[in-house]
Amino acid sequence: MKTIDDIRLEIDASRRAIRTDYAALRGELDFAAKAKRVIAKRPLPWLGGAAFLGFLLSGRKKVKVYETKGGKAKATVKSAKGITVLSVLLGAARLIFPLVRPQLTALALSKLTELSGRFSR
Repeated sequence: MKTIDDIRLEIDASRRAIRTDYAALRGELDFAAKAKRVIAKRPLPWLGGAAFLGFLLSGRKKVKVYETKGGKAKATVKSAKGITVLSVLLGAARLIFPLVRPQLTALALSKLTELSGRFSR
């Protein structure tokens, strides 16, 4: 027959095992942290894929242009290709800027210290 101390040790061991399993399961199911880790490890393929997917999803929008010549209104349909390319470039820049911001800040700081060194002499 088990003593009370043996039962308490067994309960403590099972609690530790459950805690370890829970931590492992939580780490496996934390998709946001996994995605951040993978994207931070290799950002360029992910940014390129996001830009390409945005380009595909944006599609080719048609724009109606109304022109008046001699009192007659004429409607023509033109492709908004320039707008689509611009929106993809702006989206890519918006994704890339937070990754490049520390390097840009360091570059600007070094240039400003160099410039202030020239004027202080």
